[in-house]
Parts: sequence; structure tokens; C-alpha cells
Amino acid sequence: MGKDDNTPVASASAPASAYPAPSIGVPNGTRTDAPKPSTLGPSSPARIVPLVSPPDKDYLTYKQPVTRGTLTILVNGRFTSAKPFDDRTEPLTEMQSAVAGLKSGDAVYLSAWFFGPGTALTGGAVGSATTWGALFAAQASAGVVVRLLINDFDHITTMDTWLQDSDITPLNKLIDAMAEEARDNLKYIIARHPAHIGWIKSKAMGQGGRDVYVGSHHQKFMIVRQSGNLTAFCGGVDIEEAKAPAVWGQGNGINGWHDLHVKLEGPITHDLEKEFVMRWNRERGGSRRAPRPGWKGYEQLGITPASSVDSAPGNQKHDVEMLRTISTDGGILGSYSNTCHDIEDAYKAGISRASKYIYIENQYFKSLDLADWIIAQGTTKPDLIVIIVTDTFNDDGMNGLVLHGMWLRHEALQKIVFALGSRVAIFTLGGNRKLHSKLILVDDTWMCIGSANASGRSFKVDSELDIQTNSVELVTQFRTRLWAINLGVTTAIVGTWSVPDYLSKWNVVAWGNAACAGRTPPEPDKLTGACVVPFDYKTVLGTKSDVISDELTQLDSPKLPNGMSSSGAADTQSAGSGGQGDPSATTA
Repeated sequence: MGKDDNTPVASASAPASAYPAPSIGVPNGTRTDAPKPSTLGPSSPARIVPLVSPPDKDYLTYKQPVTRGTLTILVNGRFTSAKPFDDRTEPLTEMQSAVAGLKSGDAVYLSAWFFGPGTALTGGAVGSATTWGALFAAQASAGVVVRLLINDFDHITTMDTWLQDSDITPLNKLIDAMAEEARDNLKYIIARHPAHIGWIKSKAMGQGGRDVYVGSHHQKFMIVRQSGNLTAFCGGVDIEEAKAPAVWGQGNGINGWHDLHVKLEGPITHDLEKEFVMRWNRERGGSRRAPRPGWKGYEQLGITPASSVDSAPGNQKHDVEMLRTISTDGGILGSYSNTCHDIEDAYKAGISRASKYIYIENQYFKSLDLADWIIAQGTTKPDLIVIIVTDTFNDDGMNGLVLHGMWLRHEALQKIVFALGSRVAIFTLGGNRKLHSKLILVDDTWMCIGSANASGRSFKVDSELDIQTNSVELVTQFRTRLWAINLGVTTAIVGTWSVPDYLSKWNVVAWGNAACAGRTPPEPDKLTGACVVPFDYKTVLGTKSDVISDELTQLDSPKLPNGMSSSGAADTQSAGSGGQGDPSATTA
């Protein structure tokens, strides 16, 4: 088996009443981080065509224009099936390095769907700290300002118990053990998404007519401020125990967590900081948990001014744009009202420009609209090929919402295959690997990556944050590296492939892995790379629901009561691919 280089890719080239009014210290829409003219010269890539208008004054709808920055793509996962394992923890290790280097007066902001204080430090101990919770506590005790925005879960999901037991309780213990004068440095807000269903549906679900909250704040990003200079991270990785190798293969059913994240430098970091600051300032009066002793209230955060570091050529290599999905309560007419759909717009626009290939690597592929966009483009571009890699390791339990989501995936994939035939290949990961990426690549000319799944929920309901770039060199280098890792070959080999080769090269590796897993006895130690195997979508039909909205499928819900429950087959198929997994753990 070949092995690629282990270097992360950074290109060398260049109704509103649901929230209080925003207040961030500068007029909303005023850029304090406007980049200076590019110094890259005529070799710079063409500017991204802006999808959106300039920012306005409302958090629910504001949009950031294209700016500059330098992107480094980070890979997480286990990429061999036998010891010694090729375990890559670039997202967690890079974030750890950034936080560990902070001094008194510096700051770190983390927006998390979930934060696990017990998550092992993958870059080694920092002093006596071996976990992320201990690292945050130690840095806060040394004068670093740590602010955490953490999503709350409705009781119907049972995820509220996981949040309390595995996140809030251990975090509180760490805070309470700090010197009282330092505790104000480590603060969190538990924020509940306002989208909910009202008393009629609630009563039908056996919830007694109470409001049932169906959205989540799914963004996963970090901003680190060191000596007035910002570094940011975003993508699919939450700081949570299952993401680190310490627990892989330890009885939880997961032998590797395949995920992607991005390190950001330069002006783009201010856009992510603005998003955090505006959300914190909106939520600071409504945390779902009481403040800890020693806290001095939830202060209003401000924006960091641009620095000379932002304008350095090394931090302005790529055109990049921050994208969001935002929704609020839908009032009496519905469970949610979408107010910002940048990510959905970007996917549609990116696909509409494809002529050679579309590569989607995403935990969930459950959007019929997305299928229609791909079909429309494939119909007009007869040479266009499509590669889809999606997750089949079901750790969301089994209920009506999950089964409807499986039905959506089946219908979406079937539509594409029926329309485009042999120009489509669909894969998943075997060997009990969990695929959690949220990525789309088009023609080596465009990429979108972040927290958003390929689903109506991520395009319309949950709070999401992605970035898009059109840096040809960056996208090409990243595709080459990612495919080398996924398929267990070298970057040099992948670099020799032409677009007409792509489907056959993927199929050779995938069917080889399937043969190893399907032998009697199976030979799982011979699976290569990320254990890519073919996915026969026809083996997992799911069950269509006439009462569940497509956008509300895959609610974080291992167990749902009464009318929301449903029986059905596990998300399994042949060829050693992902099985049902542990229903006590849920991911998004």
C-alpha cells in the first residue's frame, strides 16, 4: 500500500423577535478587516463571483462579501486497517497548538455543537493538562479569556442528558476548581435554537402540548486571538472524545473518525470572529444554564481591529467567503423560518458551473434538491462525472426521523443514478469507520467545506458555517492529497490520473476492499486507505413519512417516544461497509 506525504495542504499561490437586537461595538456591516489590495499580481486566481449582497444590520440575514485569506486543509481519521495505524489528528492538534501558545490577555472563542472536556489532547500533554477541558482551565487560570458557545438539545432527543453528563458537569468541575478570581476567564453559554413545533404536533407526539425544539446550532469553529492577531478554524470537527484515536476501537463501535477542517489566516478570520461575537452578544441574556460562582456576568464582546499581519502576502493567498445557514422560529405557520441560505446558494451555484467532475464527501446526502441540481448539470454536460462518498455508520438510533432520512438518501441517490447512469459512483467507508466530512469539490476550481451536511436541515434550518474558495491550486492539491489518503496510494499516483480515469481508479480500490471484507473468513486487516467500499443504496430503502418534513429529518434523536418511533432495518449493507453502530451515541 502506498502512502502520501503527511503535510496539510496550504496553497503556495495566492422573525427577528426570537433574538435581541445585535450590538457588537461597531456598526453592523462596517468592515474593520478590509484587506489591502492583493500583492500577488496577475497570477492571482479570478475573484469569486459574490453570491450575496453586502452585510446588513441584522444577524439573521447579514452576509459577508468575498475577502482574502490563507487556507490550510486539515484531515482527521484512521487510514490503515492494521497496526501500526496511520492516525491523523490534524484539526485537533493544530487547534491545540494555537490554544497552547496563548498568554495572559489573549483569547479563544469556540462555537460548538458539542464540547467534550474529556477529549484527549492529540498533540501531547501541555504542562499537566492531557485533555481539552484541562487545557482551557489552565489557560484561563493564566489569564487567557476562554468563551464557549455550546448548543442545547431538546429533551425529546435524550441528548440533553449527554450534554449535561459529558459536557456541562465536567466543565463545571473544572471551573469550580479554579481560583475564584480566575473563573471569569472561562465562561460558556448554552444556547437553544429557536425553531420549534407547537402544541398540536407536540400533543400528537405525546409531549403534552409543550414546545418541542427541532433546530440546533451546528456551527463548529474556533477563533484564537494572540497579541491582537487572529487565527481561525472551521469545518466538521467538534472537540469531542470520539474524534480522537484514544477511543477508536475501544468498544464504542468506531474504528476511526474521518473528518475535515480548515485553518484560516488573514482577513477572513475577522468574518468568523464577527459571527461568534454577534451570536454571543445575542445569546448572553438567555443561557440555558445558570452562571458559575465567580463569573461577573456575560459581557458584550467586541471586534478585533485588523492588524498588519492580516495584510501580509502570506496571509492573503486565496479568495475566500464565509457562508451561513440561519433560521429562527416559524411562528404559528411553521416550525422554522429560514433567513440566510448562503450555503444552499453556494452549492447550487458551484454545481451549475461543473463540466468535468463533482465530488461530494458528506456524512448525510439527503437533499432531493441537491440531486436535481446535479442531474440538471449532468444532463447539459455529457462528460460530467459524479463521485459521492457518504456515511452508512448509523449512530442516530432507529426511529421515524432516521428512517425518513434514509428514504430521502435512497430517493436522491436513485434519481442521480437513473439520470446519469455509469457516470456516477457511490461509496461509503468500511471497517467501522465513521465518515463525518462536509465537503464538495468541483472541477478543481471550487470548493465548499464546513459544518453543513448535504441535507435540507443544514441548508435551511440549523445554524451552519462553511467557507468557499475558487483557488485552483489549493483545490487541486487538496483533492490529490485527500484522494491519496482515502484510497491508500501516493499523491504522485493520483496526480497522474485524468478525469476519465477517476471512476475506474476509485472502483478498483473500493471493490478490492469489498472483496477483503467479504471473504470467508473476512480479511479486514487488508483494507486500504480509509477503507472505501462501494455503497449499494438499493439495500437501504428507509421509510417515507407523511408527517415529517424533509428539513427536520435526522434530528439528534437516538430515542423518540410514541408517534415519532418507527421500526425498520438498520443502515447496513454488504461489502464490510458501515453498520448500525452504537445507538447511544449521536453525531451531526
